[in-house]
Amino acid sequence: MENSTDQVSPLFEDNHGASGREPPSLLRTRSLRRGKKSVPLGAIPGVVIFGGLALFIISVGFSTFFLVKDVLLKPGASARWSYQIGGLISSITVTQGIVYVGSTNVRAENGTFAAFDAQLGTKKWSYQTAGESDFAPTIVNGMVYVTDISGNVYALDARTGRERWSYATGEGAVSSPVVANGIVYVNDGNLYALDAQSGQEKWADRSGGYVLQPPVVINSTIYVGSYHDHMLHALDAGTGRKKWFSQAGTFITAPPVVANDTVYVSTYGGTVYALDAGTGQEKWSYATESVNPPSPTVVNGTVYADSDHGQVLYALDAGTGRKKWSYATGGGSVSSPTVVNSIVYTSTNNVYTNSNNSSVYALDAKTGREEWSYVRGSAVFLPPTVVNGTVYLGSNNGNGMVYALDAETGREEWSYATESGIPISPIVANGIVYVGTLDGNVYAIQGGSR
Repeated sequence: MENSTDQVSPLFEDNHGASGREPPSLLRTRSLRRGKKSVPLGAIPGVVIFGGLALFIISVGFSTFFLVKDVLLKPGASARWSYQIGGLISSITVTQGIVYVGSTNVRAENGTFAAFDAQLGTKKWSYQTAGESDFAPTIVNGMVYVTDISGNVYALDARTGRERWSYATGEGAVSSPVVANGIVYVNDGNLYALDAQSGQEKWADRSGGYVLQPPVVINSTIYVGSYHDHMLHALDAGTGRKKWFSQAGTFITAPPVVANDTVYVSTYGGTVYALDAGTGQEKWSYATESVNPPSPTVVNGTVYADSDHGQVLYALDAGTGRKKWSYATGGGSVSSPTVVNSIVYTSTNNVYTNSNNSSVYALDAKTGREEWSYVRGSAVFLPPTVVNGTVYLGSNNGNGMVYALDAETGREEWSYATESGIPISPIVANGIVYVGTLDGNVYAIQGGSR
């Protein structure tokens, strides 16, 4: 696949995917444009490169001008490898030098999990599930635990892909598995606890009505929301016994977040609740302008709650629920904000607005002041991935663009077109960006050096 390229200036062009958003003193220039041809810098008369600077000698009539510019010689992104699995890519997990990829095939009504060498892209094994697989696997202690929408749970050998055991819940779609203390917990509206080695059922709560989300397991307690009774339930992780339940007013839209002995949960209609993790007693609540909000993000004593229809990001005191600040993003968000190095990164899309643009914002975590924003056409951005000073974005429409932005400035470092929508956020490991597409391809993208 080819990188997207943008013209940097009327005089210079970058053949390696530069965005042209940087100021003139930081031109990312590899070539001088002569008419319709690009000639490498330093290969034409009047251009001298030394110490990262370029000296341009320009003659106009009888006058000669000298211009010195910083030149950042950064190559663009390229695919280190790619592989066509088929279906649409539903999950990517990278661990110990192996890329585990999940794909769901709607026509065949099944799913595929495959393992690849992270550096070379060579396929190690693949396994087909009986039903479509829409959820990410969990990889623990040499085992890959996967589920499908036909009510099946599978345990696969991480090295060979051989099935160790399987379990049928008898119901429909099963959430991503959660593994803790040798037990696999899954949710298909009911809750199941399975022995991680044998698959034997330890206990099951078949009362029904649980929101189809991965259960949250903290220490010896499972936290899960319910559609039927609009409550958050806390269960003993070892026995399945109910510890407590708390009325949320309406059903819970996203997995709860547990921090500092407090459970934070968002509900349909936009209210954020803070509950005592041990008793379920309400500590505070705050109504946001949202309908179907994502999970809040809790960092350093602050709850960051994004909204979809409300187009506002809220920062609330984690102890009291008092609003510290809010920021109008102008677009709905369907993902939790990301907080790294005291900066809040949030992405918006045009699903809930009349705007033709989607944006990414970087805000000061303490004050809400905008550090930078990035707007890109009609892209529908997925939740950003922030690693080692770079923000990685995937777009699930159009050409399936992958963008790398400088986390401090928002300047575009590179972009890459996969030519199909990207349904999941980029995964970054050891300097390689892994993305999957709606047409069943997985890419390992090597970006330019920083």
